[in-house]
Amino acid sequence: MRAVFEVIDRRRGSAQLGGAAAPDVIDQVDAVVRHDAFGIVGSGTAPTTQQSGCTRIQRVHAQLCDVSAAEIFGTCLIGGRIRVFAGRVERKPVRVRAPGPRTPAVGGRGALERAEYRWQLVSLEFC
Repeated sequence: MRAVFEVIDRRRGSAQLGGAAAPDVIDQVDAVVRHDAFGIVGSGTAPTTQQSGCTRIQRVHAQLCDVSAAEIFGTCLIGGRIRVFAGRVERKPVRVRAPGPRTPAVGGRGALERAEYRWQLVSLEFC
C-alpha cells in the first residue's frame, strides 16, 4: 500500500508498481493521479513530508480469507483529510529465472524454470 500511496503522492511512477498491483488497479491509480482526485497537487511539484498534501498511511488491517487471499482496509491522511481505503490482495504465481548460470532457451533468452507466489493488489476502493 505504501507504494500505491507514493504513486498517488507523485513520489513514484505507476510503472514501479509492476507485479505488486494488478493492471486494473494500476489504471485506477493512474486515473486518480491524472485527475488529482484528492487535490494533492498545488504547485506542480511533489509535496514534501512537511506539506499538507503528503499522503501518509495511518493504519492497515488485513483479514485472511483463505491461504491465497486477504482483504485489507485502513485509514490514510491525504491532503490534510483522513480517508478510508479497502482492497483485496491475492497470491499470484510469478515466473522467475532459475538461480545460477543462464542457460539459453528457445529464442536465446534465459530459462524461466520456476514460479514463486507473490502477493498482488487486485482491487482497491477509496471512500
